This record gives sequence, C-alpha cells and structure tokens, in this order.
Amino acid sequence: MSARLTFYGGVNTIGGNAVLLDDLDCKARIFLDFGLCLSKFKEFYSFPTDAPRYSIEEYTSIGLSPNIPEMYDRTKEKLCDAILVSHPHTDHIGATALIREDIPVFVGETAFRLYDGSMSSKAKQNLAVKEYQEKSKGRYRTFRTGQVLNFGEGLDVLPHHVDHSVPSSYAFVLKTSSGIVLYTGDFRRHGVVSDYTESLIRGLERLDEPVQAMICEGTHIDGGGVPITEAEVKDYTIRAIESACRGGLVIASTATNDIDRIRMFWEISNELGKEMVVAPPIAIALMSVEDDPKLGRVPKVGTRSQEVRVFLRELPYHPSNKRARVLDQRYGSEIFVDSAGLRSRAESCLFLDSWEVTPIRYLDPPPGSIYILSQTEPFEEEMELDERRLKNWLSVYGIPLYRIHTPGHARPEDIYEIVERLRPKKFFPIHTEQPQMFVPFLKKLETEVVIPIERGKYEIDG
Repeated sequence: MSARLTFYGGVNTIGGNAVLLDDLDCKARIFLDFGLCLSKFKEFYSFPTDAPRYSIEEYTSIGLSPNIPEMYDRTKEKLCDAILVSHPHTDHIGATALIREDIPVFVGETAFRLYDGSMSSKAKQNLAVKEYQEKSKGRYRTFRTGQVLNFGEGLDVLPHHVDHSVPSSYAFVLKTSSGIVLYTGDFRRHGVVSDYTESLIRGLERLDEPVQAMICEGTHIDGGGVPITEAEVKDYTIRAIESACRGGLVIASTATNDIDRIRMFWEISNELGKEMVVAPPIAIALMSVEDDPKLGRVPKVGTRSQEVRVFLRELPYHPSNKRARVLDQRYGSEIFVDSAGLRSRAESCLFLDSWEVTPIRYLDPPPGSIYILSQTEPFEEEMELDERRLKNWLSVYGIPLYRIHTPGHARPEDIYEIVERLRPKKFFPIHTEQPQMFVPFLKKLETEVVIPIERGKYEIDG
C-alpha cells in the first residue's frame, strides 16, 4: 500500500489548490488542480494596474503559484505525469498556464472552452496570460463525465460532474493502490444541477469498497449566509425589479463564468420584456460555449430578439481593446451599445456586469435605477473595500443595492451528511481558512479529520 498525498496549495486559504497524489505501486503521480492563490495576489498586487509580468520566480517567490521548480523547468526531472483540473476558476486552473509544456493538463470540455475563451481574449497584462497565448494548447486534453482516465500502471480516475457556480465542475474518484480517494473540487447541493452531486454520492455508496480518503473543500464551514436555492434567487430578483425599479436601469453583477446565473438574468429579461446588455467578459464567456451541446439553451450574443448586446463605454472602441476586437470579428460592430445608447433606453434594458469591470459613472444611470449584487459576501478586506467603493458610487446616483445570491460552495450541513453517508477513513479539509473547525464539527462521526500542512505528506491507508 503505497499511495500518499502532498499538499502544495489550498491549505489554510480559499483557493490555490494543488495536491499531489503519488502512487508508487501504480507508478503514477498526478496533481489534483494547480491554481493561483488569489489571496497572495491581493497581498502584493493591485489589479489591473499591477500584476506579475516578468518571471515565473515572481509568482513562486510570493506563493502566488506553487513553488515547485520541477513544474516549470524542462531541464529538471518531472515531478508528475499530469494535472487534473476540477473546474475553470483561476484558483484551480490558473497556474497551469505557467507549467512546462511536456506535462499534460486534463480538463473538462466545457471548462476548457471557458478558460480558453477568457485567456485568449485578454491583453498580455501578466505573465500567465502571455505564457498561455504563446505555448501550445495541445497539452490541454479534455474529458466528459463518465470517461475513465488511466495513469501509470493501474491508477484509474473517474471524473464526475458536481454542482458548482460554473459549468463543467468535477469531483474525481481515484482508484489507487491504497483504495479509493475522493477529491471533491468545489461543489454544492443547492444549485441548478444539484442532482449531479447526489449522483456522485449514491455511486460511491454502491461501491463494495470504502472511501479511504476524502479531500474536501470547506469554504463555508462557518455558515456561508442565508441558505436559499438558485430558484429562489430568481424569484427574489424578479420581485426586486418589479417593486423597486422606477423607470430606470436595472444593473446586476455576477461572476463571469457563472453560466447558470447569466442564463437566469437572461430569462428574467425575456419575462419582463427587457433587452439584456452585458459586459465584454460575459460576452466572451457566452461566445465560448454558444455551440456546446451539453449546456442546453444559452443566451447568444447578437442583435436579434432575445439575443444579448455588449456594452462599451465609447464607440468606436480603441484598437487596443482586445475583447472588443474579438467580439467585433465574430458578430460585427452592431452588437455594441455605448454609454449614451444604454442611457437613452435604460428603462427597457437590464445591464449585466462582471464584478468590478464597469464603474457606475460609465453607465451614468438615470433616477429610478437599481443595482442587484448577485455575488458572494465579501470574505476579505480587499473585497470589503471594493464593495464599499461600489456603495459610495451608488449613493451618489441614489441607487439602492439588493444582494440576492446563493453560494457556489457546499453548506456545512451538506458536508456533514456526505461524510456521514460515505464514512471515509480520513478527511482532509482544504480550500478553507478555518480547517480546524472540522475537528469538532465531525467529531461524532467515525472519520479521522487530518488538518493538512503545506508540503505535508500523508499516507493513504488501505
């Protein structure tokens, strides 16, 4: 029995996951995620005016990406055979842009579409974007649910869809020489596709062998806000618009790749007879998945009825605006709406922003407007400052703010129930600032809670 885990990232912080599974009997070594630690970014840089630009050492020296020279330098012996990416959020996939080209990266088909669309349309404002655009994309290999991935001599990995705030989010069931390891990635049980997560749990319950180790995200072990469903988010949003908007502009913001939430606002726009106008990053995300057969009906960018248009501050746009150029080449310049155009028909529009992209003063919203913040609660000082600045600008224009959101991460009671049902021998909490809370939280269950330390090595007992 010779499989073990080494935690290079995701320890005592939210995000930056990088967990190495080394199975000596199977002669296989794979990383579970390889993300950027965004909390480190905010400690050292101020986006977008400042970013790491010059060398990989700039990333690794401050802990923004895992400090593992073998992952970047082709003259050194490889530390792993592959990287498995659970979903396309930067704190799980972002550091893969920096790694050497002879290490393959396995990522869900839709996840790669979103990641590639975002990275390919950005100006080269930091080294990760530059490296991604200049290196071969052939090292990214895609998979779908149900496809078994094989590594070494007998290490089998089953990717299984889970519910999260971005499509193509996966947990990984790893059949190691020491038994089954479950890596949850980021997940929840209260979203649009909560049945995906339940299907994973039921499948593991039906197996003849137990789960030896469960590596689980714990973002919201401290509670995570009022528990509402995605369906309730939609209902509350409609009520807020109908009761509070007084002939002004409906402004909303959400995460760039949260396709389910973007689709929700699009459905609301159609139901209320409004035209939806989106920020360029959201338009790029929609463009990336518009022909994905697995996503169902997704809003399309265009000028026809029920298609979404794209906001730009001024027209014609500046040649340096790479996102605008990409969208123009795909759809034509008729899709764009500038500040004056949006204000002239504010009452008939819903503007959907990507958080911290469009300053309120660019919109110059008329009286009677409202702002719907469909984002997570601030969980760090910089996010609190961002929200305070937003509120200050809203007060200038007399615009009330409504926070209507449900998290993309599992609630404590859901994690408890899953551990109770699966009864893993060991439980490793990551992607959380309070891993120690899991020790008393899971005390009544027959599971050993192991608080990982950075670069700590842990055997998986068979």
